[in-house]
Amino acid sequence: MKNKMNKTDKKEALQNALSYFKFPSKYFVYEVNAGNAHKFSIASKNSQGGIDTHSKFMSYDEFNSYLFGWYDAKMKKF
Repeated sequence: MKNKMNKTDKKEALQNALSYFKFPSKYFVYEVNAGNAHKFSIASKNSQGGIDTHSKFMSYDEFNSYLFGWYDAKMKKF
């Protein structure tokens, strides 16, 4: 039987990935509910107390792929 992650586990895993890939600490994972699916984005707080998103909203798998691609580009693996 496949062990499924709940939305909290997914958000924590993505936040840990941001730390692992050395994103500045001002960035965090922002979550929204889109119907039955949960979507995640990279976000930061702005000076007025609101939230600015810095990526599109993605599923958990898309977000993981985005982070690995971002890191590979940063390390000039291409």
